[in-house]
Amino acid sequence: MWLVCCRAVVLGVWLASCCQARAQHVPSWLPDVEIEDYECRRELQQPLLNWAHLRQRFALLAKEALDERTLRMRQDAQLDAVQLELLEFAAVILWRFPQALNECPFGAITASIFATCMAFLEGHDRAKSPLKPPYERFLADLSQTPMVELLSRDLAVLLDLAPLHVTAATEWGTFALLHIYLPKIRAHKYQVDTSPERLRCAGAAVAGYTAERMLDMLRRHTPYASGRDIEGLKFLRGLDGLVSATMKDPREFSSVYVPACPAGSAAFAASAAMLSLMSNPSLFERFSNLAHWILRSYTAEAVSGASTWGIFHGLAKLGQFSLRSFDLVWSPEELMPMPDDRYDFDKLRSPLLRREHLARGKQHKHPVSRKIASFLLGVEDILQNSDAMVFVTAVGGMPFANYIRGFIHRAMVLGLHALVLACMDEMAFERCTQVVQGLSSSSGSDLSRRILCVAATEGHVIFIKHAFLPFLLSAAVDTVWIDFDTFILQDPTPAIVAARDSPARELPQRSRVRFGSFLFDDAADICGLSKICDPRQHWSHNVTSSSVETDLDYTGVEVLVTEHWDARCLNNGLFYVRASYRTLTFFTLFLKQIYVNPYTDNQNLFDAFLSHSTLDAAVPEARPVLRYALLDIDSKFGCAEGHMNKASPGDPDGLVTFHFWASDFRTREASGEDTQRERIVARNGVERVEKVRAGKDQLFELFFGEEAQLGYSSGVPAAGASFIEQARAPKPSWKGMCSVTAVGVEELVDERLIQGEQQLIDWQAATAVAATAEPLANDGLDASGRVPCSGTLEEWAEALRAVADADLDQAQVSALKSRLRSFDLGVLLTVRAFQPLGPQRLAQELRDVLS
Repeated sequence: MWLVCCRAVVLGVWLASCCQARAQHVPSWLPDVEIEDYECRRELQQPLLNWAHLRQRFALLAKEALDERTLRMRQDAQLDAVQLELLEFAAVILWRFPQALNECPFGAITASIFATCMAFLEGHDRAKSPLKPPYERFLADLSQTPMVELLSRDLAVLLDLAPLHVTAATEWGTFALLHIYLPKIRAHKYQVDTSPERLRCAGAAVAGYTAERMLDMLRRHTPYASGRDIEGLKFLRGLDGLVSATMKDPREFSSVYVPACPAGSAAFAASAAMLSLMSNPSLFERFSNLAHWILRSYTAEAVSGASTWGIFHGLAKLGQFSLRSFDLVWSPEELMPMPDDRYDFDKLRSPLLRREHLARGKQHKHPVSRKIASFLLGVEDILQNSDAMVFVTAVGGMPFANYIRGFIHRAMVLGLHALVLACMDEMAFERCTQVVQGLSSSSGSDLSRRILCVAATEGHVIFIKHAFLPFLLSAAVDTVWIDFDTFILQDPTPAIVAARDSPARELPQRSRVRFGSFLFDDAADICGLSKICDPRQHWSHNVTSSSVETDLDYTGVEVLVTEHWDARCLNNGLFYVRASYRTLTFFTLFLKQIYVNPYTDNQNLFDAFLSHSTLDAAVPEARPVLRYALLDIDSKFGCAEGHMNKASPGDPDGLVTFHFWASDFRTREASGEDTQRERIVARNGVERVEKVRAGKDQLFELFFGEEAQLGYSSGVPAAGASFIEQARAPKPSWKGMCSVTAVGVEELVDERLIQGEQQLIDWQAATAVAATAEPLANDGLDASGRVPCSGTLEEWAEALRAVADADLDQAQVSALKSRLRSFDLGVLLTVRAFQPLGPQRLAQELRDVLS
């Protein structure tokens, strides 16, 4: 109880400080989006301990204890040293728990859980030699309270702090910790009924599945759960039927099965969340919230049955699906000071008012905000033209830093009025600064008045991308995001203005047609796009928002964005945003959601925020529904996947930008114009032809390399222009919905095998998982501790030899050998498919596997 009370005090302090900061710095019309520091990355004055170091030690513990891919316990794990070090940290934290909880709640709770597990372990599992007397007494004191009670308290606080998927994705590895230690603690120490019948929920059933059958299915398939591996298909195929059948009528599950088998229900919900990430991400938060509700409502029962059902194994596996860490430190205080009336903010677009607004920004307490405001104040076009735009991109790491000069040189040649480069590491920032200074000297003009290099070394590139947008919009300046892997053929401003003021198609209607989680313009659209033409499968759907709209709101295009070349979903590698209170609110909410849901692809969420082609539970209803239009990807804003125009700099009818983006597919849909191309027949009978392809490293060299820069004074580099010409393709006859994770894997592998004239894979057989013959171990894994493999041992040995002989560097060979020894089916399939085509082709395919 004292732990809960401490938490309440801490949260109360947080809430009071948040409200005070909001009242002083953020207008009432802007939502409160204070980002929680889950990883404890903010600098503290005299912290209790080094929280970053503690987080790293917990990560090391999980790495030492668990197999990297299956998260099974390693038989050779040596944990003594790291356990003793963590025990010292835990003792300090629990002795000064209120301070620790105030400084770093997730770290404090994880340390408390670790200490509880240590208290109930057998002595030989803690350390090979006896502990020092203070630590023995410390653990003995903890063990006076029942283990389930202690863990239930800690888990309850953890579940109150954040959604379940947030805890799973943090680097603290809290669920991995419980997965490691709970199976090691003897049943009698739980001090609850741990009979096999009770733990296995004997007699319970849902949707025709008995609890025993569900238990067996979860245990067999959860080790294969993966969003980055072909083996994930075993998990997807194995559990899809179970999840689909159970969720057809969720009332039976929630009202009958959950009370009868809380641990089994929580394990099922965790697996269903992973399954949705692989097949229908729009359902992810629903299943994650279901698991959260079960664990919070039945915490003690879930802890008691966790080892039997592998709950924390599943939740630890869920953590592997995350795309980003919680490494952003951001606050709405970084935005420009804004008026309390939202319409007064919209008036700041006026050149005179904008100048005064930016001048106030020169006094901003946040150094990056102050720097950008001062830069914008020096751009004459922004001070004179209410519709002026600032372009922003991000770059970091090698080899991309090598092409900063080429990108900036192109912006200088085209005369872009304002370009901000967010540099994601020190190398990129130094290179950017040197390039601006060097080009200024050689050209005799001060480029720093048009091009700004900003250090942005905290946060994933997606966070950086969407953290810059709210500030630029708060400066009342229209903003264009452009991915760094884009070559600009001519100044995009005129084409963007034309698309904004005279969109090629009408703005999306609020009344749409829905099928599942997908949206369509009307019945003809859904029939032509998805071939679902039965009106009984069409649902009407009104795109609504709780945000108030009035006659004072701007009614034109607020956002311009591109679609994918052959799919309906959006590609936000290039988009324009009009500065207004509505767009600022929209992108501030988007930043918060992309942070608290590191599982969602930012493009899919962007699509769902605009209600373009998908619906997603992650999207808040209380957001402005922006009026957006699509940029012309056929003839203006092309990409390497396909376009229908030519590289003609200076020609207003030519391409404006060329994005290096292309899908993983090596073929495209065949058309009547492809009379000279060899046709390939896919499994479904559709004819395809090979498309021109190049890796991003090749394209960067073609367009931004040292040789390519010679062509900048006259236009597009010759080699780049040649590639753009080769990438031209007929417009697709239909645009499908975007595939996600494992759903598109079968088609991708099939087309590569077809190109190599190899036999197609029997996916049913390749993804089968053998039934368990014996009762499973207490940790929910089979007794052998091995992954069932496909093929004979000789086939795996032959694949190892082929990898050793391939034209790869030593690090690549070692990584591939390690994956083969772990029975990575994807590597085996690649070797078997492409070995007959020679060592160079095999090496190329294996590099693709590693990337």
